[in-house]
Amino acid sequence: MVGVKKIFFVFSFVGCAMALISCNKDTEHTPVGGDLPAKHIIVTDSTFNPESVIITNGGGAVRFVNSTDSLHTIVSMDTSFFRIPLASYQTFYYRPDTIVAAPLNIPYYCEQHPNVQGVITIMP
Repeated sequence: MVGVKKIFFVFSFVGCAMALISCNKDTEHTPVGGDLPAKHIIVTDSTFNPESVIITNGGGAVRFVNSTDSLHTIVSMDTSFFRIPLASYQTFYYRPDTIVAAPLNIPYYCEQHPNVQGVITIMP
């Protein structure tokens, strides 16, 4: 029985060593769902930071981040674009499916704080 345990140990050790050797640290990994957006909008009780962002046609995205302990509902002035309820400390990725031939501005505001406004610009 001791011989079987030694053989199992040797095979396990060799298998682990081979797995480690076969790892390639230079391999590029893409997150599931594609690349994460570089544009972030931090939501507070009194501001959007930044107030405006520019994204590209058909692939740009914005991450809204609620940095407070209260609900903020982010609504586009033209409500056909978005209405995003963000619970406390929640994030939401907005990726428009709109393809534009000319720059398109999408103004938005916080429903709970209507004077807090911003704009997303989609570039062709």
